[in-house]
Amino acid sequence: MPHHRRNNAPAARRGTATVELAVCLPALVLLVFGSMQACDMIYLKHSLMTAAYEGSLEAARPDASDSTVQGRVEQVLELRGVESGSCTITADEPIEVLPVGEEIRFVVRAPVAANLKFPAFFGTPNQLRVRFDCSR
Repeated sequence: MPHHRRNNAPAARRGTATVELAVCLPALVLLVFGSMQACDMIYLKHSLMTAAYEGSLEAARPDASDSTVQGRVEQVLELRGVESGSCTITADEPIEVLPVGEEIRFVVRAPVAANLKFPAFFGTPNQLRVRFDCSR
């Protein structure tokens, strides 16, 4: 025998849960997708910094060359899943002949839109850029 529940709530309380959901759901969606986009941006920035750091470690080797350093940076970007990343290495001389202690500057860039898991939910920069200075 089916039991019918009676709605003992006063007329003013009926539909309150629906209204509360309609008010809170957009805020929750913004919070969730905003957090996911922020995490993607943090991961991308960290990946660029890691690639620059690995390039500096390669540059510190005695047998390093411009191509091996560039290759190491590109390898790390690929392993971290960074799309369309690029690296500019600036030094006074080619790394092969650069004396120990001389400064090397790495600038690693990647477009943001190509590296987000979801389309941009909030405004984002066109690209992220990391500058890393080190000495040989």
